[in-house]
Amino acid sequence: MNLGAAIPAFFLVALGGCAEHPVPVRRPVNPSDAAAWQSARKDLDALRRAWGATAGTMHLSVRFSARATGTVMSGRGVVAVDPPHSLRMILLGPGGSTAMDLLVHENHWRLSIPPRDETFRDTDDANERVRALPVHFLRWWLLTPLEGRLIAAWQRDGRYEWVLRADGAVTDIVLSGGLIDVTRRGASVEHVVAVGGPCGRARYENEDVGLVVEVECEAWRPGPPQPRAFELGDQAPRR
Repeated sequence: MNLGAAIPAFFLVALGGCAEHPVPVRRPVNPSDAAAWQSARKDLDALRRAWGATAGTMHLSVRFSARATGTVMSGRGVVAVDPPHSLRMILLGPGGSTAMDLLVHENHWRLSIPPRDETFRDTDDANERVRALPVHFLRWWLLTPLEGRLIAAWQRDGRYEWVLRADGAVTDIVLSGGLIDVTRRGASVEHVVAVGGPCGRARYENEDVGLVVEVECEAWRPGPPQPRAFELGDQAPRR
C-alpha cells in the first residue's frame, strides 16, 4: 500500500467533510459508563493485535534526516525484533558495506556508523547529537508501539480514539481505515503516521530535534529471531 497516496486521501476526506457536512461531535467516553468503556478497551485490544510489535525478521528500507546535524542517511537492510526487549538493525550502503548497526536490549543500546568510524551508546544520552539519532523512535515503534494504560477515549461516528499513559509519556492514537496516526508527548512531541500494519510504511517526525524517519517494510518473516542476531559483531540475519 502506498503511504504517500493514503495520507492525502485521508486529509481530503477530512477537509471535504468540513466543507460539506457538519463536523461529527467528538464525545469523551466516561469510564463510569461501563459498557462504553469496555467497548473502547475491546477495540484497543484489537488494534494492538493488528499493530502491536511481533517477534520476527524484517527486510526494510530506511531514510532519516536530522536537522541538528545536517545528516541524511538511507539504506536497505534487516532488523531482528524480539519484543519487548531486543532489536538488531543492520543497514547496508552502496557496495553492500555496513552503513549503520543498531543493537537494543532493554534500556541499553549501541549504534555504530562504520563509514564515519562513530559509535554511540545509551550512556551518551546527554550528547545533543544522540537526540538526533533514530534510536528512541525505532525502539518505541518496533518494540512497544502501543503500550500504556488507557486513561481516556473519545468516540466519533461510532469509532474510538484512545489516550494512553506509559513511562511519563501520553500517547494519542487515531485509527482511520488502514491508517494509524499516533502522537506521543513526553520529553518531546513525536508523531507517527503509518499504514499497512507492522509490515507496512511509517513516517516519524520529531520537530523538537528536527528528526524525520521513513521506514518501509519489504518482507517479513514471523517467529523469534536466532539469539545470534543480537550478538555484537555478528552479521545481519539472513532470509
